[in-house]
Amino acid sequence: MPIDYSSTWYMSRVGGYQTITTGALAPGATHTTLASSQQEPAGVAVDATHVYWASRQAGAIRRVKISGGAVEELASGQSDPMFVALDTAAVYWTDQGAGTAMKVAK
Repeated sequence: MPIDYSSTWYMSRVGGYQTITTGALAPGATHTTLASSQQEPAGVAVDATHVYWASRQAGAIRRVKISGGAVEELASGQSDPMFVALDTAAVYWTDQGAGTAMKVAK
């Protein structure tokens, strides 16, 4: 399958940057930071309105609108949140430190 270079993408950069970023895949495309200083973001997931991720060092699950804006914290007090998944009503993640799977309403 060929790569669609016009697609929007989201990522977490660990080690210095620690951001949630959006931009086209095309070489030289401009990227926009949606959230910075996210304390080791991981497990990025996207739905029609938001980007979700685990902030591992903060022990939190967070989100931001895909158009940008304030970062919202959906869950805190996690020992090591990691992988994030979504359905229409909830956000799911693993807490590797506690050995549990967790859920919170969107």
